[in-house]
Amino acid sequence: MKPNQHDSGFTVVEILVALSIVGLVAVTLISTLDYGRSALTAIQGDGHRLEQIALLRRVLAEALAQVTPSAAAQAPISGNDQTLIVVTSAPKLLSFLNSPVRLTLGPGAGGDGLSASWEATSNANSTVDHRIVAPDYRTRFSYLTAETAWAHLWADQLRIPSAIRVELRRAQSIGKGVELIFPVRAVANSACAVDPRALPCRAIR
Repeated sequence: MKPNQHDSGFTVVEILVALSIVGLVAVTLISTLDYGRSALTAIQGDGHRLEQIALLRRVLAEALAQVTPSAAAQAPISGNDQTLIVVTSAPKLLSFLNSPVRLTLGPGAGGDGLSASWEATSNANSTVDHRIVAPDYRTRFSYLTAETAWAHLWADQLRIPSAIRVELRRAQSIGKGVELIFPVRAVANSACAVDPRALPCRAIR
């Protein structure tokens, strides 16, 4: 009696078909994992970007809401498209710095990103530095007046701009980035009460 051919195991064709199915399943799983990893990386990157935008908004909104002209020969606001200098009240977290303070926002060492430096105007040795925007982003400033609209340079000691615009985009990107606009408000400085004719004090009159 001849043995049953089906008792001899799987044929070569059946094994090849099974391997093909296993291969397709493996490719699908790997593609799904790669997509999930890419999506997670993108979400984390967007979250980090939103944190930077929120920090930049908080720093500038607080500083530009209380621009404080000093009796010293220094403009309350000055800067260009890459650097912004504001004489303002010290933020609450830096209350150990005597107000007013000089807030300087400018690019990092490599020319990208944005770093903030708070320096007490009464003591140049009292300085706090902090990076606000990562190096893979670029920040540009512009200044608004009724006469000139938006300008990329501000050096007027007698006036302050009515608003400051901040543009934030990736260093290698050519598309439109994030745009923030902050109104500027000056508050009186006690030193100006002593000498209201001092050049910077005229900016709030």
